Amino acid sequence: MADQLLTESEAAKMLGWSSSNLRARRGRLTRSPGNDAAPRFVRIGGAVRYSMPELGRWLQRHPEYQGRREQLDATISQDDVCAMLKIGRSTLRECRAKRRAGDAGAAPPHVQVGQEIRYRESDVQSWITRHAVVTRNA
Repeated sequence: MADQLLTESEAAKMLGWSSSNLRARRGRLTRSPGNDAAPRFVRIGGAVRYSMPELGRWLQRHPEYQGRREQLDATISQDDVCAMLKIGRSTLRECRAKRRAGDAGAAPPHVQVGQEIRYRESDVQSWITRHAVVTRNA
C-alpha cells in the first residue's frame, strides 16, 4: 500500500508550524542537503508532498517538536468549543480578545500551537462550571 501523502498545510499543521515556516525550513534543506531542518519531501510537478512515515521518523529524530503534536492531540478545536457553548467563531474570537485585555472570565483559556488555537476540554468544562448562572424558581 502506498504511503499517505500530505499537503504542505497538512504537514505544517501536524508539526504545529505555519506553512510559511515549513516552506522556509524546506528551503534550507534544499540549499544544504545534509541539513535536517525539515522533513524530507517529494515534489510532484509543482506540488510539494510529505509522507506520513517520513514525518514520523523526523519527529522521532527531533523530540523537541513532539510536545507540540501531543499538545494538539490533547485539545479540542475552536469549532468544538463553539458547538459546546452554542456560539459562533466570531463571538469566541471577541471573547478571547477580552481575555487578553484582562478579563480572564470572558473566555476559556486556550493554547496556541503555531497558528492553531486549541482548547483543553477540561479547561472549557471548568470554565462553564465556574460561570454557570444559578436561578431560583419564583
